[in-house]
Amino acid sequence: MSHYSVAYSIDDVISQYRTRLNDLQTQLSVTLASKARYRVITLIILFGALCTPVLALVENRPIWPVFIALLFACAVCFRSFARIRKAAYRLIQLTSLHTRAIDRTSGDEPFSGNTGAEFTRTAHLYETDLSILGEASLFDLLCTTRSHAGAERLAALLLDSSSFKEAELRQEAIRELRFDLGLRERIATLGKYQFQDCNAEQIRNWASDPILRIPRQAPILMFSASLLCAVLGL
Repeated sequence: MSHYSVAYSIDDVISQYRTRLNDLQTQLSVTLASKARYRVITLIILFGALCTPVLALVENRPIWPVFIALLFACAVCFRSFARIRKAAYRLIQLTSLHTRAIDRTSGDEPFSGNTGAEFTRTAHLYETDLSILGEASLFDLLCTTRSHAGAERLAALLLDSSSFKEAELRQEAIRELRFDLGLRERIATLGKYQFQDCNAEQIRNWASDPILRIPRQAPILMFSASLLCAVLGL
């Protein structure tokens, strides 16, 4: 039997989300503790580096090697701190994702708050009768998109008719992707910001723009011109 046909209850899904959430919360606690520790260490080393020139003047002897060593150590610690901070931000995003998933699945807060009202089509055959768009609508229930372009595409899928074959392929894709929790987490953490948006119209305009072809000699000429300016002091 294909694993796509395995039946899952709501309780099974919520249990999976809770297990993953507990694991993420544990990782987040450890990461935040490391972040705080590296922040303190970096500040202490930086303070020592700033005090070194003062001590050099008071003691009237050169201690620049110590100053350089402290600056290097500070740079290393700051780099580690930045890496841990980035990891902590990702864990916060994932924790929020699974908390929201539990609320949606359990029915505590099933709707996304995105009504899709801007995608309303005048005199549509079934939009109003089936509550496709609007408050507490099908769109409001399903929409977990992270951009306006994604929301627009979801609205089009709900409002435009499709063939039986296309509907079958969509259902097959859903059955396959529902087991890939890692993919959903990677999608949820795409972009620098949690609510980073992209405009669908701008994407379409960019895709339809003619290709700008640059001669191969252009980079060489630009580099030569820059080098010439540097030599002449311009």
